[in-house]
Amino acid sequence: MTKLRFGLGVILTGMAGAGEKEVPMALLQANALTWLADSRGPAGDDRIKIMSLSCRLCLDDLTEVWAGVKAGPRHLLLNTTDTTNFGIAWNWVTTVLAQPDEASRRAVAMELLAIYGDSPEVYLSRPALWRELCMERWGADAVAPSDPEVWARGLNLLQRQNRLLGLMGRGTTPDEISVAGGPVPIPTGKSLSPDDQRMQIWENSEPALRPNWETVATDQGAARPVLHRVSLDPALELKASSWEKLREKLEGGGLFEWEAGKGLQNASFQRWLAGMFSQPTLTQRRAWFDRAFAAAEAVAKSRRRATSLIDAIEASKAAEWGREIDAEFRRAAEFEVWASSMAN
Repeated sequence: MTKLRFGLGVILTGMAGAGEKEVPMALLQANALTWLADSRGPAGDDRIKIMSLSCRLCLDDLTEVWAGVKAGPRHLLLNTTDTTNFGIAWNWVTTVLAQPDEASRRAVAMELLAIYGDSPEVYLSRPALWRELCMERWGADAVAPSDPEVWARGLNLLQRQNRLLGLMGRGTTPDEISVAGGPVPIPTGKSLSPDDQRMQIWENSEPALRPNWETVATDQGAARPVLHRVSLDPALELKASSWEKLREKLEGGGLFEWEAGKGLQNASFQRWLAGMFSQPTLTQRRAWFDRAFAAAEAVAKSRRRATSLIDAIEASKAAEWGREIDAEFRRAAEFEVWASSMAN
């Protein structure tokens, strides 16, 4: 019988091998940024670039793109595992996604990157200034900045890219993947460097339930703090005391993963998961989880028997858990189910 798994592990602790699993090339291309490509790009360009907005070598390469010296990559994956880097990328990506057409998206993407590339250290240290610049270039014909869905879309896209990079153990930038090489194998922990192993563990966990990375990082020479790792099948029935324990383990942030099992395929769970992906911020997503875990504990107490997360979702009267969700967020849930099955 499947059990709720609690683990105490330092961030560097290895994870179990994922077996002979692969990331399809079409999935990488579908989740890559294409705004920097133009007609001058080689017709047979078969490379997916991996870059970071806090990587000097990456920015040197991108400078040549926005200066018109070279063609932009046809497919770009952004590594945004760094907290500050993520904020810069999230505002940029969301601003671009809000634009009404492909030409506008490319123009805004290039303009903002040109501004950022002139003084990246300024915007990395003053993220509020960068957000202000993005708002100034939002555009009258774009989706309104107050629309929560466009912020959720930007958040989801970056998280999917990080998840894919984590699965592949690709934590180094700049890097590239050859399309001609076919599907990319998912490596096991033992075959990865310590840094890529740490990234794989981190990115396989739910971002909304993780502690802020800045609170996890420590001074050189100091011991890394121990984090709780929790793996849960949404169909697993738990007593009220176990739900209480789970909430306690995650109260300060932890590494939460979905256990591969029949529960991931449940329609009610996937609708609930899609609703979570429609939330525009990590804080709101954290609250989404908290309400669900609290509901499961309450249902278990009222029924005086073990209850699964799926039971709690179906029994709850929370209107937002049963509402119709946009297809894009349903696809985000489907991606999460796939990624969870690949990770464990």
